[in-house]
Amino acid sequence: MRPVSNGLVELIDDKPDKNSGFFCMNLVVLMWNDEHVNGWDEWHGRFEQSRAGQCPYRDRCQRYEKTIRGLDNSTVQLNLF
Repeated sequence: MRPVSNGLVELIDDKPDKNSGFFCMNLVVLMWNDEHVNGWDEWHGRFEQSRAGQCPYRDRCQRYEKTIRGLDNSTVQLNLF
C-alpha cells in the first residue's frame, strides 16, 4: 500500500517529475577543456542540449560510446540518466 501524505512530511511521489535534475561529469570535463565555451549561457545551453539527448560532445564522450547498433546499422543511444 502506498503511503498517504499527512501534510507534515513531503512525499516525493506527490509532485510530478517534470523538472528533474540533470548532471554529467563527463560533460563538465569536456566543456572545461573546450576553449570555445565561455560564460554561463554557453554552459547552460550545452547542458540543455545534453539533457535533450543531443550532447555536443557525443563524438568524443566515453558515455556516448556505449551504444548499440541496430539491425539497419543505425546507432541507438541508451538512456544513461
